[in-house]
Amino acid sequence: MEKGKQKINACLSLVLAVIFLAACGQKPEEEKKPPTEQALSELNVAVQKNPSDARAWFNRARYYLNKKDVGHAGDDIIKALELDTTQVDFFLMAADIHLMTNNSGKCKAALDKALLIKPDCVEALVKMAELYLYVKQNGMSNEYANQALDLDKQNTRALFIVGMNQKESGDTAKAIYAFQQILDLKPDDYDALMQVGILYSSRKNILCMEYFKRAAKLHPGSYEPYYNSGLYYQKTGNTVNALRDYRAALACNGRSAITWYNLGVLHLQNTLDLDQAVQCFSKALEFQPDYAEAMYMRGRAYEKKGNTEMARQDYTKALHTSAGYELPFEALKRLDRQ
Repeated sequence: MEKGKQKINACLSLVLAVIFLAACGQKPEEEKKPPTEQALSELNVAVQKNPSDARAWFNRARYYLNKKDVGHAGDDIIKALELDTTQVDFFLMAADIHLMTNNSGKCKAALDKALLIKPDCVEALVKMAELYLYVKQNGMSNEYANQALDLDKQNTRALFIVGMNQKESGDTAKAIYAFQQILDLKPDDYDALMQVGILYSSRKNILCMEYFKRAAKLHPGSYEPYYNSGLYYQKTGNTVNALRDYRAALACNGRSAITWYNLGVLHLQNTLDLDQAVQCFSKALEFQPDYAEAMYMRGRAYEKKGNTEMARQDYTKALHTSAGYELPFEALKRLDRQ
């Protein structure tokens, strides 16, 4: 189970970083006003009337970025920067676009230029901290986040980055402290609630449930609070509650391979319902066909059912899917001895 969980956690970490970077260019009031075709027509007219106006190109780039049209947004911000290299917000947008296209080098170059223009630009410092978090350079990420906090002690994005850096370095206490500072400022911050819950869960501390419940209440259709509470109960041996919360997670996201996998483990090892275990591992493989751990565990369920032919097939697939995965190799040797 640990390999699958680590894979999911790594993906979540990267996704969080990308989401923050992609969202930075918008102010809250802008998010409430979705882009319209009429707005695009007006922006086109502004560009056509005065093609030497860098701000007109920037405004249209922002429209495209809000529409998730990164290609057109990139073309327009390049044009804006050709006309004017003195505007910090132009470079900030360019940095967002470069990161969204997985070009961390150009993202950093754009942020460096923004900070040359305005060294005390909190937005640029936070984005740089996010970039270094994204590329797993936690020391540099913390340095930029703390510079931002020196200028704005209540910057929750910078506090979140500090918390993530502490979490990734293994300092759970400092990570909880950073996320709790966010909650002192914004009690309904969903991401901070989830992170504190996950960290308490890693300590097998029942306090995690308070945070998962608050997060679930904030976003009732959200999968993560139920999955993580199910994981806590599974780790602490409460099978009934683990089954309940994993099912609630699947009601929110029925395509979650890791949740189906964990349900299968519970049925295989705790309820001893082998048919249910096979069904759950099969569901995990339906949504993640290369899930070697699910192949192996379904093999274990088949073996316990006495179906050695199906067990051998799954062990062999798992072995071929994940080179160096020793458990299916050992299982095949065990079957050969029978």
